[in-house]
Amino acid sequence: MRQVRLLIIVIAGYCIVYSLFEFGVGLPILYWPSAIAQLRMAIPEPAFRFGLQAIRDAFLIVHETKDLSAWGGMGFIIWHTAYFTVCVWVVLFLMSGPRLLRTAKAEAGK
Repeated sequence: MRQVRLLIIVIAGYCIVYSLFEFGVGLPILYWPSAIAQLRMAIPEPAFRFGLQAIRDAFLIVHETKDLSAWGGMGFIIWHTAYFTVCVWVVLFLMSGPRLLRTAKAEAGK
């Protein structure tokens, strides 16, 4: 149980630090200035859609591109390749980690 408790503390700590970083740095420095500039434009690019039109556009508009810069460059490729390969295998490995075994004595004591 010590390992589980330690893991919970590490994960909770990471979540708190990451959330504080995003609210303190990510939103006000990285995202808000470009969003505010876009809202101040006479004709925003890309144009905003609301309601059913936004849902329709999400399902029907496709802009296929093989241009790496449109995807965020090589960093995007490296990050997603690692995330969807290495990280998946790590999670599968962690699922086979130590766990409490149920014995006949423990079941009889219930």
